[in-house]
Amino acid sequence: CRPNALQTFWYGFCGKLPLLQVTACTTISQSDEICISYIDNSCPRPLRQKRLVAYHFHCTCQACSDKDYNDALVGIKCNDCHGIVRQQTEESMDSCLYKCDACGNTDFTAAMDFIKETRKGMEQLTIQEQERLFTRAKAIFKRESWYVSECGEHLAQSLLDAIDSAADDRETQRLCARALAIFDQLLLGNQSGTPW
Repeated sequence: CRPNALQTFWYGFCGKLPLLQVTACTTISQSDEICISYIDNSCPRPLRQKRLVAYHFHCTCQACSDKDYNDALVGIKCNDCHGIVRQQTEESMDSCLYKCDACGNTDFTAAMDFIKETRKGMEQLTIQEQERLFTRAKAIFKRESWYVSECGEHLAQSLLDAIDSAADDRETQRLCARALAIFDQLLLGNQSGTPW
C-alpha cells in the first residue's frame, strides 16, 4: 500500500508482445524489496483489504497498520468541534465506530450512511446524483478525505464523458468548465488547508 515502484503494462506496442515496465518512485537500495501496489492504494484500509482478497493477499504493511494514516484517509469531520475523528473498532467500514478525540462525539451516522451508499458504486448514478453526492461528501468529510476525492473524480469524469453527446460547442465548453471547477476544488482545496 506504500509501493516503492509503479508498474506499467504496454500492450501491442510496436507489434511486440505485452511488456511490463517497473519504474522506481523512491530511492531503492540494492537490498530493498521492490514493491508495487495491486490496487488503488489511496483508499482507506478496509477497502484496500477487501480489494486485495481477489489477489489472495492480506496486507500487513506499514500503511495498513498505521491507524492515524487510515483515519486521515477516511477523514470524517466532527461538526461539533472540528477535532480528529478516529476509528474505534476493527469491524468492516459498514459497522465500525468512530469517536472524536476532542469532544467525544460518537454520532457519525451521516458518514456511515454515506460510506454504505458509495460502496454500491457511483458508475450508475446520473450527473445530478453525483453532484449531490459530492456536495454531501464535502459536508461530511474533510477536504483531504478519500471519499471527497473519489466522488469529485467520478463526477468530473462523468462530465468529461458527457462531452461526446454534447449538443453543441457551448454545451461542450460548459461541461469542460464544470469538470475543471471540480478539479480545482480537489487540487487547490487540498493545498489550502482551509475548510470547505
